[in-house]
Amino acid sequence: MFVDGLGDTAADSGVDTGILTAHADLYRRGVAAGFGADSSSRLVSLLQGAAPTA
Repeated sequence: MFVDGLGDTAADSGVDTGILTAHADLYRRGVAAGFGADSSSRLVSLLQGAAPTA
């Protein structure tokens, strides 16, 4: 996945990869939910259904 390669490059450069890791996780969840052929906007439904963390 492109985002994984970008995260590796960022980490090697000393850049904080927190947002890249979260982004990659969201895309993985979307693919697992069967949204792989849909646009990125389909991922919003995953965010809306996300349980809050304490």
